[in-house]
Amino acid sequence: MPQAVAYAQIAGLPPSAGLVAAPGALVAYALLGTSRSLIVSATTATSALSTAAVAPLADGDAERFAAMSAALALIAAVVLIVAGAFRLGGVMDLVSKPVMTGFLFGLGLTVTLAQLPALLGIPAGTGGFFEKLWDLVSDLDDADRWTVAVGLASVILLVGLRRFRPGVPGSLVVLVLSTAASWAFDLSGHGVEVVGELPSAFPSVAWPDFAWQDAVDLLPAAFGVMIVSAEAVGVGRTIASSQGYVVDTNRDLIALGGSNLLAGLSPGFVQSGGASQTMAAERAGGKT
Repeated sequence: MPQAVAYAQIAGLPPSAGLVAAPGALVAYALLGTSRSLIVSATTATSALSTAAVAPLADGDAERFAAMSAALALIAAVVLIVAGAFRLGGVMDLVSKPVMTGFLFGLGLTVTLAQLPALLGIPAGTGGFFEKLWDLVSDLDDADRWTVAVGLASVILLVGLRRFRPGVPGSLVVLVLSTAASWAFDLSGHGVEVVGELPSAFPSVAWPDFAWQDAVDLLPAAFGVMIVSAEAVGVGRTIASSQGYVVDTNRDLIALGGSNLLAGLSPGFVQSGGASQTMAAERAGGKT
C-alpha cells in the first residue's frame, strides 16, 4: 500500500489512484499467471513511463491526465494480450541484461531527481533533466531542515533494514514510524509537507474518456510497457527456477494484460511485475 500510493504520485496521479488500481491487477494475475511469487502492481518503470507519455497529451488538465493514464493501461493490456496470444514471449529474451540495466539506471536517475525536491522541501524545477538538476542545485540554500531530517532518517532506515534485516518490510516500518512521528511532533506545523487525508476511493468499472488519436499517440508507450515487463518475466523465472518449477512466458504476458485491463477500468494506471516487491516477499519467506 505505501508503494502504491508513492508510485501513483510518481505517475502524476492522486494517491487514491494507486489504491484502486492494485486489487484488479493482483487478482487478474493470480487467476491467469504462472509464477507463484510474482507481485503485480505499479512499479518505478511503469509509473515513470506513464507520466512521460501522458503529460504531453494532458496539457495540464488533471481530469484528462487521469483519463489518459487509464487509457494507457487499457492499450498496454491489448498489446500484452496480443503478444502472449501470438506467443511472442521469446521477445523478452532479446532484451539483453546490459540494455535493461542501462534503462533502469537512467530511469532511477530521473525518478530520484523528481523526488529530491520533496525530500529537501524545495519547489520542483521545470524543463529537461539537466534544467531540473540546475534548479535543484540553485535552490539548495532554501532546503527545509525539518523536511531534510525526516527524509534522511527515512532513507537511512530503509537502507539499513534492507542491508541488515532483509526479512523486515522496510517500507511498512518507515511508513508507520513516520506517521507516528508526524503526529507526535506535529511535523506539518514545522513545514514538512504531508500526504494528508486520503479521499475515499473504491475500484469502480469506468471506461476512460479518450479518442482514437489518443490511442495512436499512446501506442508506442504501450509497447514500452511490454519491453519493461521483461524485468517481471526475469524475476518470475529466477524464483521459479530456485523453487523447481517452470513459468510460461506467453501466458504471463496475457496475465499482465489482464492486470492492466482491470487496472485501466478501475480506473487506475499501468501495472507490471514488481521486482523489488517480489524479491522482498521472497526474502520474507513468501511461497505463493
